[in-house]
Amino acid sequence: MFEDTILNSKNKDNESSNDFYISLLKKWGIFAGFLTAAFLISLLFTYLGRSSWEKSLRKNVEKVYSTYSENKYKVGAYIKVKTPLMTNVAVYSLYADDIKEDDEVYAVIARIPTLYGPVAAVYHYDPQASDSASFIDFANVSGEMKEKVANAAMNSQIEYWSKKIPKIISLKIVEKK
Repeated sequence: MFEDTILNSKNKDNESSNDFYISLLKKWGIFAGFLTAAFLISLLFTYLGRSSWEKSLRKNVEKVYSTYSENKYKVGAYIKVKTPLMTNVAVYSLYADDIKEDDEVYAVIARIPTLYGPVAAVYHYDPQASDSASFIDFANVSGEMKEKVANAAMNSQIEYWSKKIPKIISLKIVEKK
């Protein structure tokens, strides 16, 4: 009789611990499901917003080039770059009347860190003319702020990207879009 009481209490303990673990698994399963759904939704919005991002960057590059070259260059196709820096750099082909079809000239917009936060800088790269990209101007920065950003970033970040852009373009071009 005493043994029956002990066995019944152990069975009840096992059942209650099993119920506890089952409820814990359900709660963590629901939590993992919500995390997975949120991750998939963020990936979806990133994928859907990519063309808008490319078009917006193209407009910024066109705006800078309109003042830089007096509309000599036309911004062409977005070029996919297979590099981890893809979120910091966008590459576009450039067209002009004096550029041969075989020659490739690029416009590059890069997000560079400054004391005032990240700023979009536009570079011109002609592999036939130079072994480094030349800085043109900052996109969407004007007036007094442009001078402050330029003075703060001129020596270090702008030079870094001027040297880095040819390496990115020469080694990592995958396809034109």
